[in-house]
Amino acid sequence: MTDLIDVVQLHEIGGILYFYEIELSGGTIYLHPGVDETLADLVFDGNTYSAFPIEVTGLEINADGAINRPEMTVANVLSTWSDSLGGLQNKDLIGTKVTVRSTLEQHLSTSPTVEFPKKIYYIDRISAETAVSVSFELAAPFDVTGITIPGRTVVGKYCSWVYQGYDRSDVGGCTWRVNSQINIDGTDYKAYFTDGDVPIIPSGDTLTIPYETYTVYSAATAYAVDDYVEYDNTVWKCVRAGTGNTPDPDSRFWVRGDVCGKKLSSCKARFQFRPDINGNADVDGGAQRHMTTEPLPFGAFPGSRKFR
Repeated sequence: MTDLIDVVQLHEIGGILYFYEIELSGGTIYLHPGVDETLADLVFDGNTYSAFPIEVTGLEINADGAINRPEMTVANVLSTWSDSLGGLQNKDLIGTKVTVRSTLEQHLSTSPTVEFPKKIYYIDRISAETAVSVSFELAAPFDVTGITIPGRTVVGKYCSWVYQGYDRSDVGGCTWRVNSQINIDGTDYKAYFTDGDVPIIPSGDTLTIPYETYTVYSAATAYAVDDYVEYDNTVWKCVRAGTGNTPDPDSRFWVRGDVCGKKLSSCKARFQFRPDINGNADVDGGAQRHMTTEPLPFGAFPGSRKFR
């Protein structure tokens, strides 16, 4: 960047080369508008950019007024453009990332790469489409239609993250392990809790605080309403008496017993879990005390409150 500044400050800076990167689901298209009549490919920063009739206007940045929305125009005379899209149509490009890069001609092959700051935009809409050309209106990442800042709704009391979502799906969310297991000083414990933060511990164990107990599920056992069983790395609660009904999310006989209450206390019960106050390793669930130095990855904003 220092080299660029030094050259730009001279009276003759030479030509400026522009490179355009359009990110598609199947890969990235590398294009440049051409520099002479040969329309040769250019290699820049390790990427080969194909010469193509493309132009991006309105890249200027204003100190006041509305945020600029550049326009990218590409030739539409032959099938070259549609072929480069890999079967996509122009409307499929809405939301696609476009990176504009530029450097001086004398720095085309400089190593390490010397270039002006990158400009990143997203295709917001098709502004014009004719038999000759297609024009796309570009928007800055924070100026895309429908995007608001902040991206999350501020909720003070209840966590909006998917319970155990980090392990159970691709959407992310709560990082509490899907098997509710936590390792403390080299020992693994199971920490199950109801939606009211009541510990659910193995049958035969006891605590001095309110708790529920569970047994390992058996198809031969007759279960009554409100019985808890452990099956498939979680605890289930019986809501309809019966025998031989394997716990399942779609079952009419069972619902999940280990449920997050979505409150800060629910997060505290799990992530700050410690065995009973005597360090009894037989107690696999239910904290009588908390390790308050452990961070709480709570998905809400407990310090916020409404103002009238």
